[in-house]
Amino acid sequence: MRLPLDLVFDGEAQRLFDSFTVCFGIRIVLFSADGRMLRTGLDRPCAAYCRLVQDHLYGVDRCRSMDATHERLASEQRRMLCYQCHAGLNEVIKPIYRDDEALLGFIMIGQFRTDDAPPDHVVRDWRAKGGDASDLRDAYLQAPLYPPERLDGILDLFSAIVEYIVSRRMIYPCGGVLLQRVMAYIDAHAGEPIRLEDVARAVGRSSSSISHVFRERLGTTYRAALIEARLRRAEAVLREEPGATVKEACYRAGYDDPAYFSRLYRKVRGESPSEYRRRCRMQGSE
Repeated sequence: MRLPLDLVFDGEAQRLFDSFTVCFGIRIVLFSADGRMLRTGLDRPCAAYCRLVQDHLYGVDRCRSMDATHERLASEQRRMLCYQCHAGLNEVIKPIYRDDEALLGFIMIGQFRTDDAPPDHVVRDWRAKGGDASDLRDAYLQAPLYPPERLDGILDLFSAIVEYIVSRRMIYPCGGVLLQRVMAYIDAHAGEPIRLEDVARAVGRSSSSISHVFRERLGTTYRAALIEARLRRAEAVLREEPGATVKEACYRAGYDDPAYFSRLYRKVRGESPSEYRRRCRMQGSE
C-alpha cells in the first residue's frame, strides 16, 4: 500500500530543482507515493503541445493513466524509467525511497522531444478533428529538443541530483506516523494470518481507531490493505525468483488456496499471476 503522505522539500532541494529547470527547460513534478501531484518546479505549466493534445484530442486522464502505469513499473523495478508518451514527447520518472526502503514518491521530468515532428497518428487525429496541422507542429517544436548523446548526460545529472537530495535528507514525509507504523507491521507480517486486532495490539491502539485511520487517510479498509500487501509480496516472489511457481508465491503471500489467489489477483490487478510473471521475465530479457 502506498501511503498518501505529503512530502516536504527544504530550501536547498528546491533550489537545485529550480536550477535544473532553468538550465534545461524541463519541467519537474513531484508525486506522492499514491500518485497525487504535490508540486511543480518553478510552477512551470504543461507544454503548450501537451495542453492542445489533452484539451482537443485525448484528455488529461489518458496522460495520468500512462503516468500511473510507469509509476508502478518504476517502483516494481526500483529504477528510473524514460519513456515516450502517446503524444510523442518524452518523460522520465524516478522513484524515491526512504532509508527503510519504503516508497516516498516519484519525481518526474519531461515534456521534451527527440524528434523533429509529432507522431503521424497524432497529426491524423488532429486533422480529423478539423485542426490545422501547422498549429500542432508549431506547439510541438516549442518543446526543448535533446539528441540522444546530450540526453544521456541530462538524465545522469538528474539522477545524481535526486540521489544527493535523498541522501542528505532534503526531502521527507509529513504526517501519518500512525499509518506508517500500521503499514510497516502489515508489510512485515503479510504472509501470516494477521487480524485487525493483532495490528491494533502491535501499535498500541484500538481496532476501531485503526479502522478509522484506514477510512480517513486511505479511503479503504484493513482487509483491502492486507490484500494489497499480500499481492505485492507475491509479486516480489514472481519477479525476483525466476524458478518460483504461482503456487509458491500464493503460499508465501499468506494464501492456502492457489485457485482463490489467482481469482483474487486477476480481480485486483486485471491480469493473472502467470501473466504478471511472464511480463516481468520479458522486461528482464530486454
